[in-house]
Amino acid sequence: LANPKVFAVVWCIGLLLNTAGGGGYLNGVLATIEKRFELKSSDLGILAAGTDAGSLLAVLFVTYYGGKPGASRPKYIGVGLLVMAVGCALSGLPHFIAPAYDIDPQSVANQSMQTPKVRPRSLVSLQIVFGMGSAPLFPLGTTYIDDHVRKESTAVYFGIGYSILVAGGAVGMLMSSYLLKMYVDVDKGIDPSYLGLTPNNPLWVGAWWTGFFLTAAAMLVTACIVFFFPPGMLSAMKKPRSNIKSDDDDDTEETTQMLSITELEGGPPVIDSTRVILTNSTFLCSATALVAYINSWGGSSFTPKYIETQFGIPKVQANFLIAVILLPSTIVGILGSGLVIRKFKLTARQSLYLAAMYTTLSLIPSIALHYIKCPQPPMAGVTIPYGYSPYMPNVPNITAGDIALLSPCNSDCSCGLEKYSPVCGIDGVTYFSGCHAGCTDKQTFVHPMGIRLSNFSSCSCLASPPPKRMPQIQMPSFAIGVPCPQNCKKLMTGFVPAFAAYVLLASSALVPLLLATLRSLTPETKSFGMGVAVLMMRLLGFIPGGIYFGAMIDSTCALWSSICGSTGACLLYDLGKLRTSFFGLLQGIQAVQIVMTLFAAW
Repeated sequence: LANPKVFAVVWCIGLLLNTAGGGGYLNGVLATIEKRFELKSSDLGILAAGTDAGSLLAVLFVTYYGGKPGASRPKYIGVGLLVMAVGCALSGLPHFIAPAYDIDPQSVANQSMQTPKVRPRSLVSLQIVFGMGSAPLFPLGTTYIDDHVRKESTAVYFGIGYSILVAGGAVGMLMSSYLLKMYVDVDKGIDPSYLGLTPNNPLWVGAWWTGFFLTAAAMLVTACIVFFFPPGMLSAMKKPRSNIKSDDDDDTEETTQMLSITELEGGPPVIDSTRVILTNSTFLCSATALVAYINSWGGSSFTPKYIETQFGIPKVQANFLIAVILLPSTIVGILGSGLVIRKFKLTARQSLYLAAMYTTLSLIPSIALHYIKCPQPPMAGVTIPYGYSPYMPNVPNITAGDIALLSPCNSDCSCGLEKYSPVCGIDGVTYFSGCHAGCTDKQTFVHPMGIRLSNFSSCSCLASPPPKRMPQIQMPSFAIGVPCPQNCKKLMTGFVPAFAAYVLLASSALVPLLLATLRSLTPETKSFGMGVAVLMMRLLGFIPGGIYFGAMIDSTCALWSSICGSTGACLLYDLGKLRTSFFGLLQGIQAVQIVMTLFAAW
């Protein structure tokens, strides 16, 4: 197996599984986990950051010792894949610990909900194990390939590798969109049709746990293959590498051979290596630009949730849509930038200018996405007062401090807030439950597809139609046991191409930034330096990015669920505030990335 091309293939499989299990699939099931265990978006951000926290704990150790002369980097990567397999399998175990999903979407009287016996900290700890295993994959695989291929081919190898890295995210999304069609308790023999649930119902919870076990099995097989690669490939080391001088400093020559004498005799101590790296201004600026790049992708964990919330698209369709957009756009962007660097033989400085140009251009579709908006769906007592409907003119708006789910029309019904069972009235307004709609009668019927549905009648809280709209017609006051649909799917025809253009341009900056960061390091500090770069990306990018994006989304919540007096998951978001906050934060991060990239080039 002493062939760099074969290693690149196996390494790419490892990258794909890493991002499929710990990235794309996890992001695809986050909203499902939120609903299943009654979590907040900020909890989801911490959960998504668990992988990066685990990598943070191990990355300096594995890159320092794995980058030493004589160390077998493939073996470090193989052990990491085994640990990832264990962490991935453990991530699915909470399903077997928690009780069956308790939901009755057709209830009039509210009943107490059985609270899942799984806490966010246990979910996070399992992701930390997964993250510790992923620590050697990125930095050691990058330097192992860079040491065994011709210098002018490095950008292409990186482009292919990181295209696969992103493809793994898309594969994970596609896998989640398929597996979430199965009901969460499929292993317990529970029939969701008896509960009146379908994948299109907002209360649906899919089999989020199945994908973790499938990914763990694939990682186990890949790990066994990686162990067969040697510490070094002598045939590759004999190949001369091109001499390329930086236009920044004609007296400084970049690496001209695979291993320097210093590497053969023994690398510098960790303290000296750290000092050399942290006093390298070009490395620090380009690595900080990478941190900003990673932060800008912090919202990717919540993009399916954004589409589901903003446009009323079911989780399964949102995950599939994101995967279809991400896969071709990101691969074209990453491979395209790698080919540009190779064709024009760009120096490190020119690569940085290229990255700044791509990021600047990506602001154009990002700003366009800011203006693709959907009207707020009406919900009685939350966005629209009781007694009003969207068909009426001059409907007053409700501010955050005036939200009240109880009204004189339902004050005698003893309606509780423990269980969210939304119903859609004939007035086009969603009510928290049949009880909150003032309904006193319920009839259950079986849909031709075998799904149990309920019809609520004698609902005293429903708004009467305006006389000019429906003259001389006495409309019955009834509701059905589902939320009122959002009619915003047509807006996706504008959102999809704009988002695809943004992903293509933004992802094109990755390879130039990575290559400039790598070329700013000496052969003696290359492996450890990339470990420091990964440490910065994890500590300042991946970990806080998901957390503050989740906190930002929580800040736009208009109505929270309540379980035994404790705040649960968000039930309804302020769509205008969500859209402005989401893309405003994204564009601010991109501006920082552009500035730091130009500083690195300067």
